[in-house]
Amino acid sequence: LAACDKTVQIVYERNLRPVDKQHEPWMERVRGQMLAAYAELEQEAAAAPLPTEADRLGAAEVTLAVAWNFTQAMLPQIVSASAHPHLQAFSAAAEQLPVFASTPAV
Repeated sequence: LAACDKTVQIVYERNLRPVDKQHEPWMERVRGQMLAAYAELEQEAAAAPLPTEADRLGAAEVTLAVAWNFTQAMLPQIVSASAHPHLQAFSAAAEQLPVFASTPAV
């Protein structure tokens, strides 16, 4: 959730705050926190593969898949999918499950 929260903060800062009010040192701090969170998640996913069967997904797995997909949609130039192959593969597999495919992205 922290990684997703940091994504939202960057998106809001860039898209809602006037350019002359944006504070780059704060943005760098948030960017660093977001990257650290995703790096930790990538390490965890590499050490213990995440389930991709619908009946084995819990709240943590659903949250991770949605957060990763959101970050990739909004900030792919900051959080590289190639640097996070386990997260990318997990989210892609989760997104193919009927429970995800039947839920409209808003």
